[in-house]
Amino acid sequence: MICLKSTIIGRKIRQLISKNNLAGKVLATFSHSIYLNANNNIIFWIGDETVPMHQRCIQLSETDFQSIPIIEKQPFSFNPFYLQLSQNISIDISMSRTWIPSLLDSRSLVPFSELDHRFNIMYEIFSSHSPQKGLSPILPLFLDKYQHQDSLDVGYPLDTSVKITIPIIKEILITANNNKRNFLSHAKELIGLGSGLTPSGDDFLGGFCFVLFKLHKLFPYKIPLINFKKELAKIIPKRTNLISATILNDLIQGEGVEPLHDLFNELLSSNSDLGIKPYIEKILQIGSSTGWDLLTGFIAGLYSLTKTYSQKRGN
Repeated sequence: MICLKSTIIGRKIRQLISKNNLAGKVLATFSHSIYLNANNNIIFWIGDETVPMHQRCIQLSETDFQSIPIIEKQPFSFNPFYLQLSQNISIDISMSRTWIPSLLDSRSLVPFSELDHRFNIMYEIFSSHSPQKGLSPILPLFLDKYQHQDSLDVGYPLDTSVKITIPIIKEILITANNNKRNFLSHAKELIGLGSGLTPSGDDFLGGFCFVLFKLHKLFPYKIPLINFKKELAKIIPKRTNLISATILNDLIQGEGVEPLHDLFNELLSSNSDLGIKPYIEKILQIGSSTGWDLLTGFIAGLYSLTKTYSQKRGN
């Protein structure tokens, strides 16, 4: 019997197993993560130390993770003390630290008027990384002050799937806080667009909705929020795969990977020294292009939402 010990476990998993004994099958395996599907399509995953923490993640050391001989569709069971992966392998979670996203102190918010300056710093760090991946090459089209003339010269032909997203994203940025019907219509077109475990369209929309949700919580009168979460949550599972749907549903409720929370908090805190480069780099390392698309949505969302408010004030 091999008994491994988890170093840290996400809060969502801790809450689930405190109420229910979960069981299911391994859904997918990758070099640094194993995705599990429990009762009623509850998705969570085991990751090594290279996988950023998330409320659905159980983290192991790289050595322990590599010692797990897991195959897809293998049954597992879960209780408040152990994750039993097979007759011979279990993971002790009884002493694991519970990860909770860091919270931003509402008493130390940066003045809204300073967000533009902080945005510029973030964008310059982001754009200094290359090669650009996913939807990131078209980001300047959505940022007036960085916009190219009529076309983008990225040094290579853009994929058709990337070109398709341009008019869709433009409409999403325009309608997100004032027209629920149009927003949902265009968001629907973006979901599932692209290839991979989490398609580019899902990642972009997730990054955008994450920053929209978080900004609204901090500045409810400056950043209005049309109530689209219930309708969008119904659309998502019909348009993309189960893993991506789960992650996207979390993002539209302001739940994401640890460096995304840290980046947002650092940008919005008046006590920050804007040491955001490590968080940006950690996000960009997620997947093949997942991190790029997630940050592209985050940046486009932050820019468009703060710009809209400034225009309403006549700035």
